[in-house]
Amino acid sequence: MARQGFCHESPQGYHSRVNQDKDHIVHLLGEVNSENFPEIIEVAKRIEQVGTKHNATAGQVTLTWTLAQGDDLVVIPGTKKVKYAKENMGAAKVKLSANEIATVRKISE
Repeated sequence: MARQGFCHESPQGYHSRVNQDKDHIVHLLGEVNSENFPEIIEVAKRIEQVGTKHNATAGQVTLTWTLAQGDDLVVIPGTKKVKYAKENMGAAKVKLSANEIATVRKISE
């Protein structure tokens, strides 16, 4: 049975909720504004904590987590700088445990 797919520009970014499935992460996080900004910062800090165990950035953790969602998934992150492209490639070296994958999901909820 095939899974329904979607294409998202960047798992690290916050994008418009227009045309996104109601279960999409942008609906869970909401728009970035003064009311929910502290909560978004807390989510980022908790993901950074997962990355610390692997000497990885929060961005690398989110890319690795996204890839862990299935073998039928491809992540093509965009970037404006070479240093970030190199950082993104470093996500391939990050190996999250099943518990860490579940932790990142729980953090994002």
